[in-house]
Amino acid sequence: MIRDSGKMLAYFGRKPKAGDEPKGVLLLNLILNVEVKNETKFVLHYSERKFILRADNPDSQALWVSSLKLLIEKSKEVPEEIHVSANWKDKKLADEVAQSVKSEIETPSPAPRLSDSSDLNTQIMSTKGIWKYLSAYPDRLLKRHMQCGFLNKRSKGAVKYFQRRWFILVSGNPIIPSADEESLGEENFPPWMHLNNIYYFKWAGNDDDTGALGEIPTRLVTIRVKDMSNSRDSGNSFLLDLGNRIFHLNADNDEELNKWIKAIEASKENAQEVTASITGKPKYVKKLIQLFDTNGKSALNKKISDKFKEKTKNLTTYPETLKETLEELMKLTEDMVETIDGCISHIPQRLDIAEIYAQTFHKMLCEFLSKLWKDSYSELTSECLLQLIIWTGQYDTKLRSVGINDQRVYSGISLLSAEFSIKFFEDTCLAIYESIKKAAFGQVETEVNTGRYVVCYKDLCDYIEPVFIEIQNCTLPQFAEKALEVIREVVYTYINAVTEICERNLVVPMVCVAGFCNDTVMIIEKFKSWQIKAKSTLDASLINLHLRTRETTSSIVNLEKIVKDFFALSLIDRINDSFELPFNELHMEILFPQIAKELNSLENFAERNLINYVWRCLMEVVIQKYVNCIFSNKKAMKTQSVLLLSETLRSDGDMFKKYFCAKFDKSTVEKQLQSLYDIVDFLEALPSDIVSACEKVKKTQGQDFDFLTAKFLIELRSDLDKEEKKECTIMIKGILEDMRNVTKSSLESKNELSYSGALIDDLEEEKFTKGPDRKDSSLRVTKAGVFQNMKGYLQKKNKQKILNWDERFFSIKNDRLYWYKTHKALQPLNSVSLADFTLDYKGKKPLRFNITNSERTIKLLANNSEDKEKWLKALQKPKDTEISVTLLKETSDESIFEDFNKIGSGRKDLMKVANKVIAEIPKKKKPKVIREETSVEIEVEDKNAKYENKEENDEEDGQKSFVAKFCKCFDFFKKFKKKTPGSEPLIIN
Repeated sequence: MIRDSGKMLAYFGRKPKAGDEPKGVLLLNLILNVEVKNETKFVLHYSERKFILRADNPDSQALWVSSLKLLIEKSKEVPEEIHVSANWKDKKLADEVAQSVKSEIETPSPAPRLSDSSDLNTQIMSTKGIWKYLSAYPDRLLKRHMQCGFLNKRSKGAVKYFQRRWFILVSGNPIIPSADEESLGEENFPPWMHLNNIYYFKWAGNDDDTGALGEIPTRLVTIRVKDMSNSRDSGNSFLLDLGNRIFHLNADNDEELNKWIKAIEASKENAQEVTASITGKPKYVKKLIQLFDTNGKSALNKKISDKFKEKTKNLTTYPETLKETLEELMKLTEDMVETIDGCISHIPQRLDIAEIYAQTFHKMLCEFLSKLWKDSYSELTSECLLQLIIWTGQYDTKLRSVGINDQRVYSGISLLSAEFSIKFFEDTCLAIYESIKKAAFGQVETEVNTGRYVVCYKDLCDYIEPVFIEIQNCTLPQFAEKALEVIREVVYTYINAVTEICERNLVVPMVCVAGFCNDTVMIIEKFKSWQIKAKSTLDASLINLHLRTRETTSSIVNLEKIVKDFFALSLIDRINDSFELPFNELHMEILFPQIAKELNSLENFAERNLINYVWRCLMEVVIQKYVNCIFSNKKAMKTQSVLLLSETLRSDGDMFKKYFCAKFDKSTVEKQLQSLYDIVDFLEALPSDIVSACEKVKKTQGQDFDFLTAKFLIELRSDLDKEEKKECTIMIKGILEDMRNVTKSSLESKNELSYSGALIDDLEEEKFTKGPDRKDSSLRVTKAGVFQNMKGYLQKKNKQKILNWDERFFSIKNDRLYWYKTHKALQPLNSVSLADFTLDYKGKKPLRFNITNSERTIKLLANNSEDKEKWLKALQKPKDTEISVTLLKETSDESIFEDFNKIGSGRKDLMKVANKVIAEIPKKKKPKVIREETSVEIEVEDKNAKYENKEENDEEDGQKSFVAKFCKCFDFFKKFKKKTPGSEPLIIN
């Protein structure tokens, strides 16, 4: 025992009595070290001697070791005030301890310090650290479920004697019957405590905060009341038989005996029901059974009806409060499931009551849902519909967990999914068109992570990402089908809208076009992540059928090419008018730097692949047009000397080289500019070299460099006399006739830059485990296995300090592993789910084992091999069992939600908005001069005039042809053909 306020440790040969002297006394400040040997043995290193001690159990040993270490540290901090002696047989110290023990035994213990509102049991629970947990429950609930007090427990040693112990039991079933059906769970229990277990403690006064000495699970108990008439013992004894051990207890009086027996029987009944239950949380149903057996079915129906009305009287059917309403309805559903579970697991089973309860409750809930749908249908947003779909799916799962199969609920999910897809499509398309409208007038946003211009990427992600998350979290195939279809059609709507803009000659800022191209590249990457999310819960064939990943991403890639060509040709179109001028008025040294500057300004805000593609197009087309300008302006060339022409060509070539070499490697640029330098060489070639110079120009210019053009350039040369010009002309004619089949290189024949990533293929179809067939005539309810409760101390690897192991108290509760700083801690330090984990215990360290799940890996170390085996056994995944139950089966194809046949009712308003958006974007008129450097302008094609004529003819029905076709992207029922929608203008019948 610890004496003198934690300064001395005295040991006796037996439990001390008045006058007994200790066998030895150790001063704590002289203890050098406390060494743990095994689960119960530890060693005290005292001066020059070792004291080997053994505790009753590992918990007791842990308590002694931790207490001694703490007291040793404290004793060394306090100045020495007692007689110092390294001799544990010191007579003076022994006398001091003997006197203090005698004084304590002869002096009665002071009465417990109790407040006016507390009793002895509350004081004990407070001292033991239990009350800070249980005080979270209402007093009325504790009084009905808790039994505690003193009992005499017989020792298990060779010498039998009774020891005064304090016992506590919290029962899952109420010990005292009550009309209130509120149940008590383990959520506020101490980490070491569980329902339906009796715990007993030693109580030595108000300072005794020692932990539980042991526990008795009531599930295994057989209660026997001992006949005391022929016994030498006194009191009121009863036996708790666990099979491998018998606990002999003695109550103070007959009343206490009856209270304990009643409490243990109620707890045992609940423990057995939990073992046989489906959910693991069966409700106490004795009151319902008594009501039904006494007053019949009508009384039970009235009870259920009154309870449902009472719980739902304050619930509203407004969309604004939908979330709160559904949460309350789910609480009611869980209560219904637990009640049915209580009837099924009751001994004997009461399936008759469970069937009545299921039918009545389900009918009333369906009526409430029908009213909610009717009142709020027209005002529900796509987000609200998504909440309702997820809730209905969860409700269907809850019903099937207790053997209720209602096809109307399943049909209701299908109806909600169809309505969701319509409203989702409308909301998303409206957001797309609003974003396009803003971008068309220069209001382009930048993506947060990359800083690039985007037009609709953010809208698509904001709308589509939450849907994929819900697809991943729920297992509703009918919702997944509709959601995947509408996502694909939303993407196609975006593709068609951008395609129309590129092909219908609308005036769009260059930043908007860059945003479109960035959209396409980033959407393809998003599609890959969305596909992975869907794959985690859905069959691959379903994803391939409704999402068509490869076909959709191929359409986006085609759109990328359209947008990139639109961008490149728009820049080229900016200088087309200039190439129509005479060559001597071209002034490329002024015009081209302006275009290069504008393109460079977009580099930090556009996809790199896009900028490279546009630069490549500029390099190929501008040089080609520049050379063609030389050949086509023969009249202007007559006024310019060959020397000046050659100097201009070299100067412009060097300028092109300067800009293009900053983007491409030198060899590529020189190869592209070779055609320009070949013309210079031709203009400067000697008669002896004219054939080879002509051959080079012909190879690079093809049919554009014919005999008449070559003859014209020869005639311009003032450095040749008449005979030399004639001789050169003859030689040129011969070589050109030999090379007449050579064709020019064009933009189309060059290697185009395409999307840098690969197309995303459809998923490889795999065999997935399908859910239960809803058409089966009978249902088999699966009862999930439950991990056995386990608690104790383990060493946990500190993830922040590599070599540190921390001792923590672990407890398995409700399929989660919790760990606490100590067994007295109020809150856990952390926890992990045991729903899906792997257990690794085959490493080189015999006491080590690891627990790994999707969240993290926990490295643990047991104190001994026996502890490790206990934990490994407790962590073995429990097997599921099947219970055949059928309470209600409804096969009607009708839905619990009424179909108001208003699908598409909002399309008129939506089309008005889309009409306004498109009408406000100006159409292209062929410009003669470039007024804005930031705008992309394309010449109106002949087909535009055709559309305009058709618009005039369609004025009878009040619809403009182009706007009507563009807005019909909103037509949800339009099924896209296998032909890529992005490859042609949007024409929908």
